[in-house]
Amino acid sequence: MNHQQHIHLFFGPTTEAVDHVHHLAGRTGPAIPTPGGHIHAVLGMVTTTIQHSHAFSTCTGNPIPVRDGHIHRFSGVTTVEQEHSHRFGLETSIQQPCCP
Repeated sequence: MNHQQHIHLFFGPTTEAVDHVHHLAGRTGPAIPTPGGHIHAVLGMVTTTIQHSHAFSTCTGNPIPVRDGHIHRFSGVTTVEQEHSHRFGLETSIQQPCCP
């Protein structure tokens, strides 16, 4: 598979802060070649709860081989809103074709 022609889906919770959690959901950007394989950009907004939301932006690590393909891990911290932020650490789905 051409590294430039796939993305990954992701979904999962943030850590708890101020008695609530948010969820991240979306898809990565296309593959970015690196010496160890490739990475993907991951950015977006978490779900909105209690009248606020947070942005997030990070990159995945290099591919991790699994049956039928590969996944990536990524982690980070959301933006600060209402005097708090949330941490997250997730794995992507197996690669999905995209981008002609």
